[in-house]
Amino acid sequence: MKLEKYNLLKIREDYQNLIYVDQNFNNCMEAIKINEESLKFIKWKRIKNRMTSEELEKLCIEGVKYQGLNLEFIDLKQLIDKLSNKQLYNIYTNAVKENGLALKYVILEGLTEIQIKNIFLIAVRQNGDVLQYIKNQSYEICIESVKKYSWAIQYVNWDEINLTKEQICNLCIEAVKKHGGSLIYLKWSRLKDKLSKKQLYEIFLEAVREDGLALKHIKEQTPAICKEAVKQTGYALQYVNWDILSKEQIYNLCIESVKRDGYILGYVKEQTPEICLEAVKQNGYALRYVNNQLDEICLEAVRQNGLAIEFVSEQTDEICLEAVRQNGLSLRYIKVQTEEICIEAVKRNGYALRFVKLDEFSKEQFDEICIEAIHKSPCILQYIENQTEEMCLEAVRRDGKVLKDVENQTEKVCLEAINENPLSFYSIRLKEVKFSKKNLFKIYIKLIKYKLF
Repeated sequence: MKLEKYNLLKIREDYQNLIYVDQNFNNCMEAIKINEESLKFIKWKRIKNRMTSEELEKLCIEGVKYQGLNLEFIDLKQLIDKLSNKQLYNIYTNAVKENGLALKYVILEGLTEIQIKNIFLIAVRQNGDVLQYIKNQSYEICIESVKKYSWAIQYVNWDEINLTKEQICNLCIEAVKKHGGSLIYLKWSRLKDKLSKKQLYEIFLEAVREDGLALKHIKEQTPAICKEAVKQTGYALQYVNWDILSKEQIYNLCIESVKRDGYILGYVKEQTPEICLEAVKQNGYALRYVNNQLDEICLEAVRQNGLAIEFVSEQTDEICLEAVRQNGLSLRYIKVQTEEICIEAVKRNGYALRFVKLDEFSKEQFDEICIEAIHKSPCILQYIENQTEEMCLEAVRRDGKVLKDVENQTEKVCLEAINENPLSFYSIRLKEVKFSKKNLFKIYIKLIKYKLF
């Protein structure tokens, strides 16, 4: 009794101690409950005659019910003559229910056909990929497998199973409904003659409805299939067989595709102004794929996204103005800048000032552009090298905190900054700025008023 308790204590300390203790039912069960991998330490040949079949069954089920692949550690060849069919069946079903891949370790010898079929069904319902390990397949097993894992269609033994046309069609449709790309795994050289044209059409249609890019794997395309494919994703346009379509059908496919995603224009072989116009209306950047850049198309592109000016080959003042009105930062891509374009850009976004080409303007013109930029974004002052007092005054009147970026702080600028935001007082470089006594007193009063002094 003491030894038995000692053995249990050792196992609880470390389940691997099962190797060194007496492997009776209680000790083995204790170890398995602690860690199912204890199965690998059990000496099955030795214990099978010491335990009843019921005890062996309980040990095995305990070991596989939470980790089916532990079936690998059970020496089934030693137990097969000790356990009944029902007991083996219970062990196997518990294992494959937890992990279908445990089917690899199942010994089918001695099981009835019904038991084998049930084990297969349980396994594929848990993991459809298990179909690859099943030699004696049936329609029911295959359909359950592809329901779980569509790509398992590649493991169907088409030549060995006696399937009807309807069953073959159902299997294929079940696979492509879940994943249109499963088409790639269908062995058409074997199946083509087993299916009618109508059934093939149904399979292809279901595939492209789920994934338009599955069109890539369809040789026998029809206008309806192509339409469904690009309806699901415009990018299917790249796989369309244009030879089977009329000009009107091609136009309709393309126009509908670019309306949903302008970038699809890159896959349109025969561009028309209407198609290009719809593309850039949806996404201005689609302009990069336009072969013939008409002014109307370029204008629509920059109206949708000013930054599309980057792809305009012939930039006119009208197009450039539209671009900066939509996004001031598009000034960055404008080759020939004018004062009007720059002012329009900084009105929309003061930070566009950073992209103004200084060498193209006189000092007066540049100063005017800077003033407009400051009106929009006072903080832009920090990027202006040759600041004028007018610029600084405009900036601090809108945001007193900008005083810290003023290169030459004057009494007038500092007073304006404090009027806008008393906290800007702390940005004054007191050693550089000379204040009159009157103004110092005004500042002092304001600081006291806002409890800043």
